[in-house]
Amino acid sequence: MKADIILKSDAIFTGLEGQPFKGSMAIAGKNIVYVGREEVPASWIQDETKVFELGSRLIVPGLSETHMHYLLSATILSKYCCNLVDTKSEEECVELMKDFREKNPNLDKLIGFGWFPINWTESKVPHALPSKESLDAVFPDISVYLLMADCHTFWCNTKALKICNITKDMEYSFGYLGLGEDEEPNGILSELELMAPCFNQFYDFPDDISEDMQMNLLNELAKQGLTSFTDVAECTVLSGDSQDLKKIKLMERKGKLTIRANVYPSLGITGDLSLQKAMRRNYSSDMVKIPGLKQFFDGVTSTYSACLIEPYRDKPETEGRMNYDETIFDHCIVEANQAGFGIKIHCIGDYAVRKGLDIFEHSKNVNPNYMQCRNSIEHIESIHYNDIPRFRQLNVTASVQPVHLPLDANEKIDRIGMERCEYEWPFRSMIDMGLNLAFGSDSPVSGLNPYENIYTAVTRKDLDGADTGVNPQEKITVAEALRAYTYGSAYSHNREDELGTLEVGKLADVTVIDRNLFDIPEEEIKDCKASLTIVNGKVVYSDL
Repeated sequence: MKADIILKSDAIFTGLEGQPFKGSMAIAGKNIVYVGREEVPASWIQDETKVFELGSRLIVPGLSETHMHYLLSATILSKYCCNLVDTKSEEECVELMKDFREKNPNLDKLIGFGWFPINWTESKVPHALPSKESLDAVFPDISVYLLMADCHTFWCNTKALKICNITKDMEYSFGYLGLGEDEEPNGILSELELMAPCFNQFYDFPDDISEDMQMNLLNELAKQGLTSFTDVAECTVLSGDSQDLKKIKLMERKGKLTIRANVYPSLGITGDLSLQKAMRRNYSSDMVKIPGLKQFFDGVTSTYSACLIEPYRDKPETEGRMNYDETIFDHCIVEANQAGFGIKIHCIGDYAVRKGLDIFEHSKNVNPNYMQCRNSIEHIESIHYNDIPRFRQLNVTASVQPVHLPLDANEKIDRIGMERCEYEWPFRSMIDMGLNLAFGSDSPVSGLNPYENIYTAVTRKDLDGADTGVNPQEKITVAEALRAYTYGSAYSHNREDELGTLEVGKLADVTVIDRNLFDIPEEEIKDCKASLTIVNGKVVYSDL
């Protein structure tokens, strides 16, 4: 036996035990060939073997990002997008976009990301939605597309509305089309069906620029210690091959795809899965998998579009609504499970979560091979306690983003009240009831840093160390958080036999963290970094 890579550390966390141990592991080709407390046999070490003496650095199974938006993240992380995250008013956003254009005079459109009215304390009307007029006054001759921090609302100027053919008479099934006093679109478009043409413009760049954007994102994933990512569709309907999937495959053909990709195109709303089946057949490879499909049941609480069991506390005339008729969702999901696709459902509100479970239960009752499908419900920001055990009964993964917890905790209290916040992000209860938990960031809504996610799950605090104010009893352990980032993700993709734990024979996806998370104070977890990232037996990032 000849080992290509040998790792020695005082702390190896395989995911099979609750604590790390001192030992070593060996990689040959794409696979793990040894992991244990003993030294790797000396005969396995040859001149070409890379040996890493890691000391107290923590070796873990490759961290897997279970929920992100690939092209959107690549675009927003690039120099072509203006950062509006810290803005305090509509006026400040416009001023930043003005400066951005002056620094980038050759752009044929302007895009920005991160504005959030909840944080607009210095606007003329605090927390109010903006309108096209403030953009038109400064940008009459160039289209402007500004995406809200939760990725569920666009703010556009008149030129952008015309390019996207947004009119007061357009038909749409769900969402919000803002109208001004003249009954014409005022520049605000909420929810995915209305936003689709804006998204198409937002990340439509020439191939060479798009490739640079993607390479920057892939490098960032590797730098964070992430060995795989899960790209979930932003659209509710499907009219052709996924743009994200085509871009990812192009990177693979050029030998530039260094991180595993799990791609979930749109489920659509017709039940005709011919496009999805063709994509699975034509695009799947060792590095690119299509484990399933994605759909949106509801929206977000910030715009009252998340679907709740009971009315909103601060808007009692509504409970929100499902994006499409529930019979459409039921038909499409049952058909997709029958075809072997797992389904990821965006569900923010507790009613949407309940209906997702109801439909999975129906699918289980009519599909003999249902349990082989790895279905997931995404986000689960609000859930009724009685629905938590149903996840295990129906083999549904809870795919969550802990770092969202401090993003809008106060907004959640305003929207649904403290009593219902008792069931916000209940990670401890989920684990205690035997659920499979998988972690992700929802990038670009949150940053890709997995250590901030782990920190939030373990402490229930924001990144400044302040209590979030909801459910401190729902914190989990470091081992449980790491398992959600490794085995939990692999299980959700139906790849736990290949990935997710450090075992002989499994694919060699490995992350080395600069500190032992089990030994350091909890408040230091968020400051950890990756020292080494290995994918398929190849080093794709090293800080050693």
